[in-house]
Amino acid sequence: MLSLDDESKKERTSFLDPVLCLVEALSTIDYGLEMIFPDEELCHLVCRVIKLPDKFEHTRARISAVVIIANLLEDGQHIASQLSQDHEFTQDLLETIPLVSDDPQARTALWCVLERLFDRIAEEFKISLLHPLALFLLDKSGLIMEDLDGHCTEGSSPPNSTYSGAVVKTLLRIDCIIEGWLAQKIKNIEDTSKIADAEVKAERLRQYCKKYSSLLSATNA
Repeated sequence: MLSLDDESKKERTSFLDPVLCLVEALSTIDYGLEMIFPDEELCHLVCRVIKLPDKFEHTRARISAVVIIANLLEDGQHIASQLSQDHEFTQDLLETIPLVSDDPQARTALWCVLERLFDRIAEEFKISLLHPLALFLLDKSGLIMEDLDGHCTEGSSPPNSTYSGAVVKTLLRIDCIIEGWLAQKIKNIEDTSKIADAEVKAERLRQYCKKYSSLLSATNA
């Protein structure tokens, strides 16, 4: 893991996939990881995989990393609090949405991680963070909407309750963030020509959040 940033040791990345597959398996076993790492140390290492610049070169590793983080967060609320303050991590996590599209377990894990992060973001919210937070949500809104269209439509197979519950809670948090941003009339955007485009994009994302949170809530009712 530590060799990932070393240009002279790129050949060692070939070990990344099997190592993370092993750690993923251990993360599903009670006390399986406590004998190897403190949770914080392991989470820090695995988050580096999510932040790797070449998203598709390390697809399998990133998928395993998502599942590991989801398992760590089940019992580590303090870890969720730390990760929620790392907006770069949240943005990189959103970019993994297409990578988990065909893996139901990983997709569920991803939305569970997002749920915990946005819960913490809401609890520890600072108004100064509203603008950058909303901007990167709008920047990644296409990935969010594609996932919802692909997996939450009425014609698709019924989603499991863990997945749908995590999606609903995350979408409600995102809707609140965008609503608050719009309420400030996007006054941090200096170029007025971009305001209309941003408002349209924001309203479209809010419509998706409302539509699919309602649809999934009804499905599990």
